[in-house]
Amino acid sequence: MGVGYIKVAPGSFGSLAGLLVFEIINAGYSSCYKGLLLSSLLVCFAFLVVSLARPYFPPSEKDPPQIVIDEAAAMWLVLSFLPLNTWVVKSAAFGLFRFFDVLKPLGIKRVEKIPQYALGIILDDILAALYAIVTLNLIAGVVHLIIARRMVF
Repeated sequence: MGVGYIKVAPGSFGSLAGLLVFEIINAGYSSCYKGLLLSSLLVCFAFLVVSLARPYFPPSEKDPPQIVIDEAAAMWLVLSFLPLNTWVVKSAAFGLFRFFDVLKPLGIKRVEKIPQYALGIILDDILAALYAIVTLNLIAGVVHLIIARRMVF
């Protein structure tokens, strides 16, 4: 798609492109299984692309910004586990994923430094996606409990 060549925030544009492509592919379907299957395929494809592209980038570039398929793959993973299928939740999922991917808290930075080049680059995005999934579902659970408690009283 070429979004990795955008000078400002290529990872965010890659994630946004992933979200849009995921929506186009899943149009009319609400099956989590289909999304998970597609996410798994994209993760494998991302691993392959990053592995093959490595020789074309200088060793000083740990995660070449032009390659954003790993962000798209991780975004698909997040979208496969949404608590609700609304644009508000999808926007929150995008924001949470980018938060974890950019700041790299809770061990994500350590995972990114795994010596096998492609593995670290892919796994840091997958871990950011998992943190986004857990956070989003925890927020949804708390909101559900608050709403349910108000209905009881």
